[in-house]
Amino acid sequence: MSGADAISLELPGAAFTTELIRDLNGLRALEKDWWALWHASGSATPFQSPAWLIPWWESFHPGALFTLAVRQGGRLVALSPGYLEDGVYGRRILPVGISLSDYHDVLLDPAAGDPALSALSALSDLAAAHSDEWDSWDLEELPEHAAAFRVPIPLGCRDEITPASACPVLEVVEGEDVFAQARKSKKRHLRLARNRAAKRGAVSFETATDETCLDLLGHLFRLHARRWGERGEEGVLAPDVVQQFQRAAVPRLQKAGLLRLDSLRIGGKIVAVQYCLRRGDWAATYINGFDPDYEFESPGMVLMEHVLADLAAGGVRTFSFLRGREAHKYDWGATDRMNRKRTISHAGAA
Repeated sequence: MSGADAISLELPGAAFTTELIRDLNGLRALEKDWWALWHASGSATPFQSPAWLIPWWESFHPGALFTLAVRQGGRLVALSPGYLEDGVYGRRILPVGISLSDYHDVLLDPAAGDPALSALSALSDLAAAHSDEWDSWDLEELPEHAAAFRVPIPLGCRDEITPASACPVLEVVEGEDVFAQARKSKKRHLRLARNRAAKRGAVSFETATDETCLDLLGHLFRLHARRWGERGEEGVLAPDVVQQFQRAAVPRLQKAGLLRLDSLRIGGKIVAVQYCLRRGDWAATYINGFDPDYEFESPGMVLMEHVLADLAAGGVRTFSFLRGREAHKYDWGATDRMNRKRTISHAGAA
């Protein structure tokens, strides 16, 4: 393992070794094994992939890196990418990717032991070995079946599980129209929007390739800024550091087959861009942007309809609209799935 501050500990009586990665070089050195673990963990989303989290750390690095890794026979079998924050809430282990990631979890190879809980025990033991450095281990935005819920509580600690964000999800039944659950008013609005768009000019769609993904990302930045600028706001994509992160992450996600970036043209002009993430039969609508000059044609909705239908035709059965209870998510037929937060803290902490 590269990285000057990486350490390795043998666990007595177990076929596991543990490593604490404290610098960027050590994090980068994990990437090949990280990908193997990510693929082995069938429930992991693109938010847990190195294509997302390494660029996030390269761009933001808001604290001291504190990434817990477990190996079995040299193979990476558990990973908790985190960092230390020392602030008003005390000394916390927080997940790498926080704020911009809608799902977090520890990565676990289900083949690591029988049961795989032993790898999670090794992860917990490593955190406990450095308990003098943290007051709480905050496992944020965990989906329902997160492996992080099964991490044993370190000796001398306690845990608390609390509600986090709602992530509306649309489940598509195989053989059923992807829009079968959409509200009637939504379907009427879609028909109207398609007709208005066609009257404005020729309508065409384009999905980004390795060669065009950064160019299309630039259009997303532009359209998102215009849309929010009309409201006198900047929008989440405005900060330079966010754009830096996305420019680094998007080509990696695209190369890994985890990105779905689409545009809508009306009369030859790009008027909407939709940014989605995908893994297998799961996809998420991450963010979009549209030209406010075309608001009458509802280009964001027209593009979303196209993307959802195309992804469903390609085998996607679960669409997450990610965090937030905006009304338009439920118009498509989505229902809430609640993320939760697990906080592990020292038993004597207030």
